[in-house]
Amino acid sequence: MATVIQIKGQPVQIKLTINAMVKFEEATGKSITAIEEDMGIKDMRALFHVCLCSSNYSCTEDEAGEIMGQYIEKFGMDKFGKLLSGAMKDSLGKSKIPEPAQTT
Repeated sequence: MATVIQIKGQPVQIKLTINAMVKFEEATGKSITAIEEDMGIKDMRALFHVCLCSSNYSCTEDEAGEIMGQYIEKFGMDKFGKLLSGAMKDSLGKSKIPEPAQTT
């Protein structure tokens, strides 16, 4: 299921692609797989920014921070955290290969 928010009245899918993950790691020096252990607000903004850019939504990190602030003001920090978490799960959670059917 896609993670979508409204920005300026338009739906924007929040995607965390492989390229977005690399850009996040390059920008922060942190591994995408370890961010939940030590994620500050700067990291959240960087992650949100690369997610927006992955959706072809053009903005600077500062503009991403403004959008992020408006979202948090309206819906709260907990929901914003769930938004980023949902984007990560959408991107990383589909890699599971189904178990083969058991035969008797």
